[in-house]
Amino acid sequence: MSEAILEVKDLCVTFHGRRRDVEAVRSCSIHLCAGEVLGIVGESGSGKSQLSLACMGLTAGNGDVSGSIRLAGQELVDADKEVIRDLRGDKIAMIFQNPMTALNPFYRVGEQLADILRVHHDMSEQEACIALERSFTEVALPDPKATLRKFPHQFSGGQLQRIMIALAVSCEAEVLIADEPTTALDVTTQRQVTDLLRRLVDEHNMGLIFITHDMSVVAELADRVVVMRRGEIVEQGAVAAVMGNPQHEYTQLLLASVPMLGDHKSKPPGTVYITQDDRLEADAFLEVSQLSKFYPTRSGVVNALKDVDFRLMPGECTALVGESGSGKTTLAMSLLHLLQPSAGQIFFEGQEISGNGREALKEARRNISVVFQNPYSSLNPRMRIIDIVGEPLRVLTDLDRAAIKSRVVESLEAVDLSAEHLRRYPHAFSGGQRQRIALARALVLEPKLIILDEPTAALDVSVQAQVVELLNELRARKKVAFFFITHDLALVERLANRVLVLYKGEIIERGTVEEVFQNPQNDYTQKLLASAPRFESFQQSIHPS
Repeated sequence: MSEAILEVKDLCVTFHGRRRDVEAVRSCSIHLCAGEVLGIVGESGSGKSQLSLACMGLTAGNGDVSGSIRLAGQELVDADKEVIRDLRGDKIAMIFQNPMTALNPFYRVGEQLADILRVHHDMSEQEACIALERSFTEVALPDPKATLRKFPHQFSGGQLQRIMIALAVSCEAEVLIADEPTTALDVTTQRQVTDLLRRLVDEHNMGLIFITHDMSVVAELADRVVVMRRGEIVEQGAVAAVMGNPQHEYTQLLLASVPMLGDHKSKPPGTVYITQDDRLEADAFLEVSQLSKFYPTRSGVVNALKDVDFRLMPGECTALVGESGSGKTTLAMSLLHLLQPSAGQIFFEGQEISGNGREALKEARRNISVVFQNPYSSLNPRMRIIDIVGEPLRVLTDLDRAAIKSRVVESLEAVDLSAEHLRRYPHAFSGGQRQRIALARALVLEPKLIILDEPTAALDVSVQAQVVELLNELRARKKVAFFFITHDLALVERLANRVLVLYKGEIIERGTVEEVFQNPQNDYTQKLLASAPRFESFQQSIHPS
């Protein structure tokens, strides 16, 4: 291995608060060589992002950084801000988890990125645009010239992530830090982004720090891995050594929590109630018929949903899978009547709720709840937990305050929280706890159906495993049905009875999970399954022959 281009020794990052100081990073030492991928894994709050931000000189104002960070021989700790700014974007670059927040929505992509190149490389506007077009071609973005003229909202999440990677390539950075760049992406886009990063590392001989909580991605992409917990490095070494023979119990826990197709972590006994064939589907309590949603544009009509139909049985879990932009969330919003369908019908317990019948819709909403993808944005930060969980009861029932409190406590206890949490605000809870609160809110009306819109996408693997276990337990205890929207096929295998595959607004394949996953008929379904991490390939990558 060549000489390290980034070397961190005894790094400590401490934040000063009104009540106490918080040590986010404690005595961490890592190194990165040219042409190498270093994976940093750990749960939220483990210090992964703070370590990377310290390397970028972006630690918040109330934070103190001590130790040593040397980039291409230049010491960054206590260095002049001008020195760090010159290195940032030139020698070292960073792409973040959510590329939409890294770009200004009011400016065209070309304007923003060209300004960065002009500052760091003394280019003219024309030279900057030429360099960007060349990089856009390298990261396989279609029509590079048109890309420069578009606004951020005109791209998908995967395309935006490619744009940010292209910027790093244009800057000719020696070190690229990728902070959870694939967390919110579907499996096919995730595979494309990781393959792209590996190729760029090899072709440009850059060093890549890949921060994630997805151990399967690290196994496929990284050369070495660092495992962090509570601000400390608990284990590090070659990927095959750490993952093939983990020494620390926390590393063992992370590996045991990784969901993958074919890992044989099946649904617990008693959670599968419905295995009816098509002859018994007349008993369905949710029926969607020829549902369509289209949007007129200057160039024609965009079909977000086209003639979608399916039935959901009492007590079962039906999963809806597909890439970002396939129409999954549009379908969920239509079922909740938060979007008015353009055509088609939705029946709940025999009553149509897709029309304008307010009473039928209100009655259905007493029996249909929803849990959204992001637990940080789905809870009002100004409301206490008792008010958040109790709000559906205040709006849709006539219960008095004492009865509402009693139901709220019962709902919290169902998700392993307690009455002592009632008076707290959302900021006092972790991501996993917030998702439990969202589940408690969904359960408080004792619904017959819960729509789960990617409920584990923002969670760490260990917390994700806890939420999946909780959902299976609730299904067994409460006999509630789930409509589970996700792009994580391994979770479908653990939760669902049946699966619908959505592509460009149309259901292209359906059946039991076993039928679809073991013998997919559609080319797109085959591609989707081929892109998902599999237990066998994961085992092979950490135990190479």
